[in-house]
This record gives sequence, structure tokens and C-alpha cells, in this order.
Amino acid sequence: MLDTVAAIVRRIDPKTIEAEAAARGHPFPTWATTLTKGQRARIREWSKMDLETMAKKRDAFPPMTETPLAKESLAQRYGVIYTQFSAVTHYNRFSIEMVHPERNSKGTHSLSMNTHWPGLLIHQTGWLDMIQCSEACKVGLGQDATIKFESLFLEWLTLSKQLVAP
Repeated sequence: MLDTVAAIVRRIDPKTIEAEAAARGHPFPTWATTLTKGQRARIREWSKMDLETMAKKRDAFPPMTETPLAKESLAQRYGVIYTQFSAVTHYNRFSIEMVHPERNSKGTHSLSMNTHWPGLLIHQTGWLDMIQCSEACKVGLGQDATIKFESLFLEWLTLSKQLVAP
């Protein structure tokens, strides 16, 4: 993956990189173009890990800020989110139980998920996206967007209380 990103960035016209840096008000992140041999080795080691181990290692780091979102644990929900929700992608028994025949507006039947699943999937994906984007802004882009993401997280928590089991 790292080599693919580096290859793509190397093919970008230098004028495009300069224009992007000017639009952002700061230079293009060096991690996207220049990594030391040691940095590349560490990233490759991370990419060899399974996702649960990555989540546990990420959780072992001190939070980037002292906010509730920064202190959220990925490993605690790994089993639910990855193991069960990825069943849809991998098409195992759990995914088969999620889908059932449902009469559509034309009077015929279609395979469909129970109505609560799309909202639940979007809800959990939003939680993961907030964590990932907040950390990527701080580390990858050098931008502290803590207040913005914390605000979204508090709204997410409020909306979470409105989700009810089927």
C-alpha cells in the first residue's frame, strides 16, 4: 500500500503539488513523498498486522488530546463492527440472516436487509470516520481539528440514544 501511494504521488505534476500547497497554506505532507528507510519499515510492519492487533496497539498509545473522542477505544468494538458487519462483504451465515425476501412496490419480492441495518451501519461507520479523520488531520496534515470533531462526536452520541433495537 505504501509503495502504491508513493508511486501515485511521484507521478503528480510538481505544479499540481505546488498549487495544492498554496491552496492549503502549508506544504504537501512529507510523509506522502519522502520517508526514511526506518519509517518505511515501521509502516510495512503495521500493514502486516491483522486489524484487531492494529486496533489494540492504537488504543495503547496515549490519546492525542484529552477529549472523549480521542479516548475512544477501537478494540472494544472490533468484534461487533469488523467481525459481524464485514460478514456482509464476506457473505457468511450472519450476512444471510440479515437479508430476507420482502415485497416491493411492484408486488414482487426482492432480497432486502431489515430496515434497521442501513442506519446502524452508517452510524457505526460515522464513529470510525470521526476517529480516523480527527487523528489523520492532527498527524498527517498537522491541523488540529479537535473542536470540530468533538462537536460532531457529541452530536453523534446524542443521536445514538435515538437508535432502538428492532
